[in-house]
Amino acid sequence: MNGAELKQFLPTIKASGDSSSQTFSEKGLTTYVFDGRASEGRWMIQSDQYCSSWPPNDVIECYDVLVDESRQTINWIGPRNSVTQNTYKILSR
Repeated sequence: MNGAELKQFLPTIKASGDSSSQTFSEKGLTTYVFDGRASEGRWMIQSDQYCSSWPPNDVIECYDVLVDESRQTINWIGPRNSVTQNTYKILSR
């Protein structure tokens, strides 16, 4: 997906992993829940990448994002080519 597509897509989904989930607001906030504990950060699109920062750290990390709509999976490809795969579901609006 390109940056414009990601900006429209992410606020409509909930991404889930083994013990985690993440949601994205249209205003650039993101909530990550791991083992029942929530943390809030900020997300933005830079070029065609998803980027986020998590307080108290101001470091911004960016990821390429590959979405397989037929399998409802999303792959986050990190700065050192690390890959995290999640499933996603569309949130009702």
